[in-house]
Amino acid sequence: MTESNIKDFFVFLLPIGLGIFCLASLVGCKERGTTAQPGGDSSSHASLETAAAEGTDWKQFRGPDFTSVAFSNGFPTEWDESNVVWKSELVGRGASTPIIVGDRVFVTSYSGYGESAEKPGKLSELQHHLFCFDRITGKLAWQRDVQGSMANEEALNPNVLGHGFASSTPVTDGESVFAFFGTTGVFAFDVEGDFLWQTDVGWRHENFGSSASLVLHKNLLIVNASVESHAAYALDKTTGVGVWKIDDVIQSWSTPVLAAAPDGSLELLIFQQDIIRGFDPDTGAELWTCEGILDYVVPTPVVVDGVAYCNGGKEHRAFAVRLGGRGDVTKSHKLWEARIGAYVVSSVVHEGYVYLMKESGVFQVIDAKTGEVVNKERVKGAATVFGSPLLSGDKIYFPLPTGVLVVDAAPKYKKISLNKFASEKSEFKASLAVSGDRLLTRNDEFLYCIGSSKGKTRVNKLDSSKSEESKLIAAKPKYDYDEKVKKIRIYNRCFGYDSTSLEDFILAPYRSVITPEQTEKTRKLVQDGFGPFLEARAEQKEVYWKRIKQEISDAEVAQLLGEIEKKVMGLQRDLRTPVKKMFSSEQMEEHLAEHRAWLEKKKKK
Repeated sequence: MTESNIKDFFVFLLPIGLGIFCLASLVGCKERGTTAQPGGDSSSHASLETAAAEGTDWKQFRGPDFTSVAFSNGFPTEWDESNVVWKSELVGRGASTPIIVGDRVFVTSYSGYGESAEKPGKLSELQHHLFCFDRITGKLAWQRDVQGSMANEEALNPNVLGHGFASSTPVTDGESVFAFFGTTGVFAFDVEGDFLWQTDVGWRHENFGSSASLVLHKNLLIVNASVESHAAYALDKTTGVGVWKIDDVIQSWSTPVLAAAPDGSLELLIFQQDIIRGFDPDTGAELWTCEGILDYVVPTPVVVDGVAYCNGGKEHRAFAVRLGGRGDVTKSHKLWEARIGAYVVSSVVHEGYVYLMKESGVFQVIDAKTGEVVNKERVKGAATVFGSPLLSGDKIYFPLPTGVLVVDAAPKYKKISLNKFASEKSEFKASLAVSGDRLLTRNDEFLYCIGSSKGKTRVNKLDSSKSEESKLIAAKPKYDYDEKVKKIRIYNRCFGYDSTSLEDFILAPYRSVITPEQTEKTRKLVQDGFGPFLEARAEQKEVYWKRIKQEISDAEVAQLLGEIEKKVMGLQRDLRTPVKKMFSSEQMEEHLAEHRAWLEKKKKK
């Protein structure tokens, strides 16, 4: 059914639906027995006890079809704290978006490490959290806590501190809920909170943390693990066992997208550095590729009428490509490119225009047909924007760190409102979710439900009994972690996707003494000797893939990775030997003196 068909259908059913909806609401309230809750009363906020309109579940990042379009537009365009139907306290921080199915709301957070630069905490105390709240009251139904993977979790830096260790939005099919915590793994629970399974999808990190959200397709859970293992995986959603994988998914923090091609067939889009790729979601077979943005990418593509609109990169670029091609479709299906965009924020498309907000607070409009830049306008009070916009009717809702900006969905910028919560100091970095005539959002302190009517807010404090501390779920041990020295095995530091990282690894100890001529010779040695490293990396990836498919035991994984480690260390030694021979005795003595000083400094620290 097309979007226009859907709209016509809802217009036809609206009078009937409203009557049934109101009657059901009255009956439901009578059956449930409306009672006052802490922080509010039973008369606050009209229709508080009514269920969300059928078909408006927000089960994944950016909504039912990944376009962040709300078919319901009954929620407010202007609000203050009196419009907050309820707010529920969270543990720690998070940048993930809430998801909704029926009367359940799921959201993630993290605590114990990286909550602030002033008090970073200990990596060993990192925990990831998955919450389930009642959609009507905001009361906590259950909370599950997962021990962070100390072996491979990324150390704090300004990039990671900006969004933390809970940036991936969970996904649900109404029976189970799935959460992705980067190197700690993928976790599955039923909607009552019972733990089902966990699967490790990689051990790496890229200095920015993890953010790609999960996607469901039939019986498959699709995971973009570009950061963790340069791959994307389809897992059996009932067992967590690998079904297919896509290799060479490089520098991508973007959520995969399922969308219909012009012929009606379903395609899976993977947006990554340099290219966007289309796949058969059932098998993982590649269908087409198109040149994209020559940089890492974070935003999620938006597909409307068979055309994918993409933006990203530090240089801020955008382009459009038509789905349905085969092979390299750069010349045949790429419609336009534009020197505009955002490197984190995704876009929305409305009536022939692409709308997005640059991270620095610039409202941008692109003609969807031609790629012409129609408008660029700086928005006062908007800066460091991370959340992606929501389209509702002829309005666009832009999440800002301080609140939500509402504007007309028109090329000429027209502000309707900037909605803030004066009492809240924590920044809003998540995108918005929709439940009937309610908006849901979160910051680092609370999950909020916002309605059109005003009243007294229900405030739900944390219920410690809902967190099963005695059943803390521990991540599986990482087999590339050396328990003897408490460090990640050394081969992980030189297994880049090109020879540059290996060059850096070999050259790093000698930067202060090596000459430009010696540097060039070293680079030539690395390039000539990079092949065996690629082979070893492929062997390593195959070991992990066999583990995900549960074809080999844990003991076999450890043994095989140990053998690969020995091989890689030998390859490193073979490369460093001729490099050392290039140095004069004076150079080597200077290098050794610096090394001794570094060891002494480390010992004192």
